[in-house]
Amino acid sequence: MVKHLLIVGVLLFGLVAQAQAEVSGFFGLSYTLGASLDNLGVTAKVMSDDEEDTAIVGAGVDFYPFAEGNKFGIDISAGYLFTDFALTIGWDFLQKKPQFSAGYVNTKEDKKSSSAPPPAAPAATPEPSDPPDSEGPSET
Repeated sequence: MVKHLLIVGVLLFGLVAQAQAEVSGFFGLSYTLGASLDNLGVTAKVMSDDEEDTAIVGAGVDFYPFAEGNKFGIDISAGYLFTDFALTIGWDFLQKKPQFSAGYVNTKEDKKSSSAPPPAAPAATPEPSDPPDSEGPSET
């Protein structure tokens, strides 16, 4: 059973990594639902995007240092990416519990909401003037 879940986790990592060209790494804290400190862990995830202010999906691995039994987890999650920070909710397959995560993500500014000024308009070029007549006034 555990081998099957590990295989599913590895496959999910591969799918998320290929879902979009600009994936991001997530490092933070995770908490599986429960009433004790045993459910607090550290997590590393691959997220589907790296642009801030976007919805994301991801897959990750977890380590629960205070747990008495199984100290590892594999999760899938969905959440929101803020500026260099993400919040996610998901399911940990090895712990068999819902999970919340918060952590650091190196984000890029959202291109749609960029406040960069528009490019300057090209400068107007003067019209060429007529060349002066080389002949003087005509005499008839």
